[in-house]
Amino acid sequence: MAPGTDAVRSACWSLDGSAIFCGCQTGQLRKVGIGGETQAVPTMALPSDVTGAEANFVWPLNERFLLVVHAADPFPFFSVLDLDAGTLHECGSCCIPGRDYETTEHAPRTRFFCQVLPEWRMAVVCSSESDEVCCLGSRKAGANQLWQRWNLPDEEGPPSIPTFERDDLFEDQYVMGLALDLVNQEQLTLVAGEEQFPPSPVLWCLTSHNSIVAWTALHKKAKSEAGKYAFMRTTEPLPALTAAPSLAAAPAFRQPTAASSAPAVPTTSGTAASATADKDLLGAAEMGDHDALMKALKDGAWLEPNPT
Repeated sequence: MAPGTDAVRSACWSLDGSAIFCGCQTGQLRKVGIGGETQAVPTMALPSDVTGAEANFVWPLNERFLLVVHAADPFPFFSVLDLDAGTLHECGSCCIPGRDYETTEHAPRTRFFCQVLPEWRMAVVCSSESDEVCCLGSRKAGANQLWQRWNLPDEEGPPSIPTFERDDLFEDQYVMGLALDLVNQEQLTLVAGEEQFPPSPVLWCLTSHNSIVAWTALHKKAKSEAGKYAFMRTTEPLPALTAAPSLAAAPAFRQPTAASSAPAVPTTSGTAASATADKDLLGAAEMGDHDALMKALKDGAWLEPNPT
C-alpha cells in the first residue's frame, strides 16, 4: 500500500472470487478488485470501546454478511457486517484469550480460524490463544437475518478445546487449524431412545500439541431428505497412483541399426558390440549394479544420443 494509507491487518476473498476484503489498522474495511481497483464497502459504525481497534480477521459468512473481528482491549470483539444494508450486528466478546507467554515481546500474532455452514446460517470460530469454540448464527433467512453469538450449553458445558493429557503431562492447548468434514456417515442421538440425527458435519481441529480434536455440529430443526442433509457429500476414492515408467519402456536406449546415421560406438576391446549389451545396461541400471553397468558399456551398449 502507498505510504500514509490505512495498513492492512487481515484479508479474505469474497465468495465469488472477484475481490478481496481487507481489514485495516483503523478498524474499517477496504474492498479491492482483482485488477487493483477499489470497490465500495460500507463504513462500520463501531461501538465506542472498539473504535480504533484494528480489524485483525475478516471472513465471508455468505454473499451478504461478513464476519469481522476487532482486536479490542481486553478481548476480541466480534461483529457481522451486512454488506447490503451497511448495518453492523454486534456479537460481543468471543474467544477470550487464555494463553500465557513467557514474554510478550515476541508473542505471536493471534490467529483466527472460521468454518461456515451457510445452509444452517452458522459459523464456528476458534483462535490460537483461546480454548473457546465460539458459534455464531442467524435463526432467520433472507433479508431479516440477525447474526448473534449462540451459546450452546449441554450437560458438560459449552464446547471447548480439551486439556492435553499424556502420562503425567497436563497442559492447555490451542487451535492451529480447523477443517470441515462433510462426508461423515455416523448418526448421533442426543437423548437415549429418541430419533437419531442424520449424518452431520464434523469439525476437525489441529491443536498446538499436534493432537486432533473433533466435534459434530447438530441442528435440531434442520430439514433433511430421506434421512440426509442436501449439502453432505459421499466419500470419493483417492485417484490411483500411476506407476513410474520402467526403464525398459524408456526411449533413451535403442539398438543401432544399419540405417542409423550416427556412427557406431567403438568398443574398447575392439570386438563387435554384444547383441545383449543394451539389455545388460538396462538390467544393471535397474539393479544398481555398478560392475555390470560398466561391463555393459564396455560391451558397446547404446545410449541415445550417441556419445562422441
